[in-house]
Amino acid sequence: MFRYISPASLTFSILLLIYVFFRSEIVWDGSIRYYYKIYYFLSFFLIIFSIISFFISIRIKKYIFYSFIFISFLAYTFEGYFAYKYLFKINIKEKISRYKKETNLNYDTRTKFETYNDLKNKYKNITIRYLPVTNLKKENLDIYSLSGRSYSKTIFCVENGYRPFYDSDRYGFNNNDIFWDKDIEIVFVGSGYAQGACVKPEANLVSKFIENYGEDAISLGMRGNGPLTILATLKEYLPKETKKIIWLFNEADDHSLLELELQHEILSQYLDNSFSQGLIKKQKLIDTVSKTVNQFENTPIRKFNVKEFLKLRMLRSFMNPERTLIHQESYFKVIKETKEFLKEKNIKLYFVYLPEYLRYKSIFYNNGNYETIKEITKQLNIQLIDMHNLVFKDHPRPLSLFPFEQIGHYNEEGHKIVATIISNYFKSN
Repeated sequence: MFRYISPASLTFSILLLIYVFFRSEIVWDGSIRYYYKIYYFLSFFLIIFSIISFFISIRIKKYIFYSFIFISFLAYTFEGYFAYKYLFKINIKEKISRYKKETNLNYDTRTKFETYNDLKNKYKNITIRYLPVTNLKKENLDIYSLSGRSYSKTIFCVENGYRPFYDSDRYGFNNNDIFWDKDIEIVFVGSGYAQGACVKPEANLVSKFIENYGEDAISLGMRGNGPLTILATLKEYLPKETKKIIWLFNEADDHSLLELELQHEILSQYLDNSFSQGLIKKQKLIDTVSKTVNQFENTPIRKFNVKEFLKLRMLRSFMNPERTLIHQESYFKVIKETKEFLKEKNIKLYFVYLPEYLRYKSIFYNNGNYETIKEITKQLNIQLIDMHNLVFKDHPRPLSLFPFEQIGHYNEEGHKIVATIISNYFKSN
């Protein structure tokens, strides 16, 4: 048996190299080669090692074979541990205990649907948060909604122990509705952070910015928004007096969604300057759509995935953590279109880079997206406000700005610090 180890190893190594090349150069057009460099290195190392193994004794091959079995056993043991933590929500149990100890209050463990059922008789206008991203895989839509249900008590996400709610404005965003009757000059766009995830309305980033800067602002953010959805939202809802757009870029977002946005029959049309759905005049229809979705949407059940287990997905994510990688050419295209659209209206675009939890949790973190965004903003001459350098890099305990020092959006203190940095930037410029 052991005499077949060398040819089998060489065959596997070559096939691995071919697969890595296919993913890196064909699927991603070489745009995220930096991510695959560790797999290139591993492939070449295995090929060289396999060639050398032809010239070593059977006895040494036995040691190598048994070592490989042992290492594989350890790898799948760790993968099983990570899968166990995910399936049985071990991190949630740690949060519950810590929240009780710190506040003497009970952690709100209800799902958003349980919360809805508990409160629907008390609040007639209560609704579950609606996300435009849920439209991405739907076809033949009458409209592609970019906001939520208007004038509704909206159930938000739990990360800090309590269940936050916000009263949506006339267009379904997380704003004080009276702001729409004012001459607003500052508008925030983005995904979760722009929407205020997952803290009380008065504690979110935009509210703290308003408090510190002393000038009202509106947020058009919705969790899950990709770049093209952000551009579409600006074209539909941009207030007339806007002077500054602050794009909150979340490093933890699923950046692969841009490719789905570009393929969508409605969203893709927003790259045409003349396209609009006229959503401001269709809020009643949007309210109906978002209400219907809430009735049938449900939280997915966590299941054990054999395929992902065999691929060591969780262990690889821990060793080389990165959500999803930016396709630089596509991102550049959409951000450039956004800047040109705003330039025609004499509006300046600013980018705020918001780093994620895993950047400070893992020593193996791949910061390729960080470098890509810096390169794109540099090429397009867009001012980048880098919170990694301004806040987290030199913070003595960067994880303390996340809920219970675990993965998630920033906690209230994190929102406050980032908002203060942004407001101070505009005060001095």
